[in-house]
Amino acid sequence: MKRYLILLLLFVFVSCSKKNKVYIIKQWHLSPDEVTTDILKSKTLPQFDNQIDIYRKALKLLEKNSKAVIAEGCEGEITKDFQLKFNGWGIQDLIERKDLSDYEDILAPVPMKLKAKFGDTLKVVCGDNNDLIKKNNLAFSDTKAFSGFFQRLFHYQNNDQKLYEKYLKAFKEVVTLKKGEDPVAVAKRKTLQSLSKFGTHIETRNLYFLKQILKQIEKNPILIVGGLHVPGIVKQLKEGKIDYEIITPVDYPQDEGKLFIELKKALDRYEGRPKPILNQVPDGFDMSFIKLNNLIPIKKLATKKEWEDLKKLAKRYDFNVDILRVDRDKDGIRDFTISTTPSQVIITAEDPDWDNDGVPNIIDSSIGKDELFKISYAKLPLKNNYQTTGLDEAKILGFYSKIGLKLLESKGAKHDLLILKIFTEVLRKMKLDPKKLKFLHATKPSFTYGKQVFFAYVKGTKTIEIYPDKLYQYLAYKKENDFKGADARSYFNGYVTPLVIHSAAHEIAHSIPFDVYEFAKKNGWEWEEQKVKSKYAHAMRDKDRVIDVDRYNYKYVGLTYAQWLEQHKLYLSTVNDYLKKYPKDKDFLEKVKELKWYTPTDSKQKEYQVSFLVNRKIPSLYSMSQPKEWIAELIASCVFRKFYPKSTEIKEAIRYELTIGLNPTVSPDELCKFF
Repeated sequence: MKRYLILLLLFVFVSCSKKNKVYIIKQWHLSPDEVTTDILKSKTLPQFDNQIDIYRKALKLLEKNSKAVIAEGCEGEITKDFQLKFNGWGIQDLIERKDLSDYEDILAPVPMKLKAKFGDTLKVVCGDNNDLIKKNNLAFSDTKAFSGFFQRLFHYQNNDQKLYEKYLKAFKEVVTLKKGEDPVAVAKRKTLQSLSKFGTHIETRNLYFLKQILKQIEKNPILIVGGLHVPGIVKQLKEGKIDYEIITPVDYPQDEGKLFIELKKALDRYEGRPKPILNQVPDGFDMSFIKLNNLIPIKKLATKKEWEDLKKLAKRYDFNVDILRVDRDKDGIRDFTISTTPSQVIITAEDPDWDNDGVPNIIDSSIGKDELFKISYAKLPLKNNYQTTGLDEAKILGFYSKIGLKLLESKGAKHDLLILKIFTEVLRKMKLDPKKLKFLHATKPSFTYGKQVFFAYVKGTKTIEIYPDKLYQYLAYKKENDFKGADARSYFNGYVTPLVIHSAAHEIAHSIPFDVYEFAKKNGWEWEEQKVKSKYAHAMRDKDRVIDVDRYNYKYVGLTYAQWLEQHKLYLSTVNDYLKKYPKDKDFLEKVKELKWYTPTDSKQKEYQVSFLVNRKIPSLYSMSQPKEWIAELIASCVFRKFYPKSTEIKEAIRYELTIGLNPTVSPDELCKFF
């Protein structure tokens, strides 16, 4: 604590002195024990491009105004007599090679490479603590080990007794279980303890980095450090009013730290016996107050084998299996349907109006206890996260009222003025019957979607769910990392608005009745299919949810989704190689013509010379996953072109490909005329 107070006092002193700046470069570092003395072989490692880009960026900063470098992973100053070796390289090894042409390609710690190159003219210090590094690594190792046990025991305890016993035996070799203890709960506790230690060691190591920053601040130091340290360091710099800049090199894993986020979610889900996830029901809905009457006879609902399997699921996930037989209004549609994924069980409302009173379940408090139903209607003022000006909120709400589209809010989420305005314009430009949609619902997702999923169409309730918090977080990240130098107006006009238009139009497209498979079959798609023989997939269901056919092994123009992703990966790596080989614009513009992705435009800018989406004539990478996403992207492109007529020009199309991952040129006129 004393050291922490001293640091804060130093911050106050520095903030009042001459204005200096610290540059923080996030690195994807190798394990220090991984040997990279075979330079050619090291080029195949995933960290190679990241480390080389760090080296280049550091050189530019040293040319500019930086006179010191701070390293992670060691103590003391790095001099010509530095004894430690990392990745098989010592300081003397690097000094001997510093004048060779392949020096840049050496995969050794960048601070050591810089010290070897510049010698006594450059100050290079270690900002770390060796004892804490060891403790941090041990806590990380323990976290991985205990979380591995937790996830396996949690997963197998109810669906594979043989594997559960196997991992339980191994777990007992590591910990001593008291009589009656739940092994999953113990594994969770041990994981949380290790995770807490890991976080504490990260924070404490940050104080050592901060100490070196303060010592070298007049040299405008460069701190090269793993991304997990950056938030804590930045927080302290802000408090000390120290100017800083975060630099993210190429190929830096944007999901660093995702391991811990996902792990925490998994841990939070475990509260003893696993529970099913409830879907398409109001917030706070509780199955316990549902009266188990008007039950559908089992023989009408499922085969004997299917019902036995459902009973096993109910036992594992601690719910009454008869909830799946309820049909309270006796309309022949079961009230609930169960489905499974590899890691969870989901119980979804099947009948959108359980009591046939004309009020959709999602807003019908008459079906249960009033206080449990937390969904409310949007009211003025709307949330204005983006400081949007000149928009009439009442007029926007009036538009939705006029077309009968209700605005719902739940889980602490609020409708955002900018998002609603863009949805308004998209709906106006699409030739749609507004009755196809009933709700726009600002909420938080029930499931883990991809990181770029901000809206989702829910067919059962005719709802578009909007996840404003996810969108805020994503846009903040993009502004910080990809659009740092852009002014607010350019950022919103050039990125935010096109992104939201595209995403909104895509989800609205999912609400449109359309013979997707017939259209897809005529336009390059193929797949395998078989009839679904399951009685449970057919019986007593809402007609829109009956599953008659299982379609799989989708291919577009002969390639599966995985193959399209591989093609795109090859495209990116090849173009990046050309950018390195031919740094001069003239050379690159000439050589790039030999690539199969070369796409001629009237631009002389490097990024507009090649394309994947435009060249391959596909609307987006995601559209290759299955026909329904492909058709939604085509319709979204039709709408997008109404907002941005020039987006059909090759150069502009490539620009949108690079910014929002959409190619607006491929939607056929025969489709666009309907939208």
